[in-house]
Amino acid sequence: MFSTAAHFTAQQLPVPLAYVKGGQEYRSYHADVLANEGVRINSLGKWYVREGGSLIPAPPDLHDHDRTQSIFNDALRTIQEAASQTLQRPLQIATVSVPQHFNDSSEFAVVEAFKQVEPSYKQPWQVIRSGAATWLAYGLYTCEALGLNHDKCDVDDDLNTIIMVEYDETYFQLSIADVGSVTCNIETRVRYADLGENAILEAVANTSQEAGIQQKILQNDYSGSAITIEKKHSANIENTLSDFLMEQESAA
Repeated sequence: MFSTAAHFTAQQLPVPLAYVKGGQEYRSYHADVLANEGVRINSLGKWYVREGGSLIPAPPDLHDHDRTQSIFNDALRTIQEAASQTLQRPLQIATVSVPQHFNDSSEFAVVEAFKQVEPSYKQPWQVIRSGAATWLAYGLYTCEALGLNHDKCDVDDDLNTIIMVEYDETYFQLSIADVGSVTCNIETRVRYADLGENAILEAVANTSQEAGIQQKILQNDYSGSAITIEKKHSANIENTLSDFLMEQESAA
């Protein structure tokens, strides 16, 4: 898991300043959240764990808010210091992007850490979900950006669907969003744990007999090797897209 920092030029182009790999505790927290997405439930202010079809009270150590806030506090300070070192001047954090799979408790911990690290934090919109951050970064809120005819397009009334692909070390994620001039709503999201970078590299290393393939993997050079993703994954992704489009047609 990585934390990143950037600033924008006069032309509003993002410039990466720091790319910092999180510490073991930071990475363990993210891995735990991914593994337990949808398992821990907050109902009427109390935490529960889903086991089968039942909800049981969650042990206190599963949601240590102070410890979680401390993890993000350290992460934000690290990227702020690294970015400031690159620019050779103090740097304020204007916006923080929160992973799409974070629940409200995790997001709240990020907000509280942001307030401690950056006194200039004043508005809720300074903390946004990663899906919305992607939508803003690519400027997908105008007819032109979406490749639509400006004379016939109404970016807020029409259905404008975009697909976001996240390729991580441990998973491959596909998100489908409905976007407008000021909104980005994630309609559906699927994650494949066995299609992450680590899993694919391991599959290539185990199945390829080409001479020197290990060196090519280490250099991230796949030009001489063929990577085949199992048909079931292609079918799952196609079905996700197909089901979403059918739902939209039915709603219309």
